Amino acid sequence: MKQILRLCLLWIFCFLLACGSTEKQSEKEKEMSQAHEERKREILNQVVTLLDEGKEEEAEDFMNDLGDDKTVLKYYTELGIDLHHAGKLDQSVQINQLGVKAALKKGNKKAAAVMLHNIAAFCAPEFDENVTEKCEEVGFDAAQKALELRKELGEKVPLAWAHWDMGLYYLIKKDAELTTQHFLECIKVAEEANEPVHAAWGKVFLGKTKLKLIPEKKEEGLKDLKEAKAIFEKEKDDWGLKEVGKILNKYSSD
Repeated sequence: MKQILRLCLLWIFCFLLACGSTEKQSEKEKEMSQAHEERKREILNQVVTLLDEGKEEEAEDFMNDLGDDKTVLKYYTELGIDLHHAGKLDQSVQINQLGVKAALKKGNKKAAAVMLHNIAAFCAPEFDENVTEKCEEVGFDAAQKALELRKELGEKVPLAWAHWDMGLYYLIKKDAELTTQHFLECIKVAEEANEPVHAAWGKVFLGKTKLKLIPEKKEEGLKDLKEAKAIFEKEKDDWGLKEVGKILNKYSSD
């Protein structure tokens, strides 16, 4: 009985020790995260100041001195996202473009492709709606370059999204043939990768293309949207459901 009691006390002691250790670890992780965010703000302010002064080369040198290749490219990616969230699109695009340049110099095509995708996405926050002429030009260029890199890299899911980006910009340009081609390729590659949600996003905008640019294919377009909606419901994808719902509400009554 005493032995069992000792074992119980030992177990309780170990449990409390583990809890304390986990709590300390959690606090340490929180402190590290806060320090990282503070450091990012410092870097962001410095880079933005240099870019505003037209000192692009100095901004590049400053970024390259931040650490090893992985660290530098991580900062480029995060700063581009932070600037986008702050509503500073031009600066976000500029820092991403510098990041792409740095990534390609370092032979990191994957990082370059990620930042090119971010440029394309940030330039079309409402997808094919309300895209300025400048954003169309910048986003289209980024989408083209990202697709070429993704073809070289060969990973199916990112390749599917690269075709999706390209399809979106052809939809913005109102080129029904090329829009359809890229969304179909997105669906094909996503299905090959067994990624139904990614394929569904291709179906959503393939359907929208038919509704928006090919009126005689309205029924096909509605069918594509309903098929995508069923996939989103099955996979519990709220973002997809919200978008497909908006499109169906807009075009079903037309």
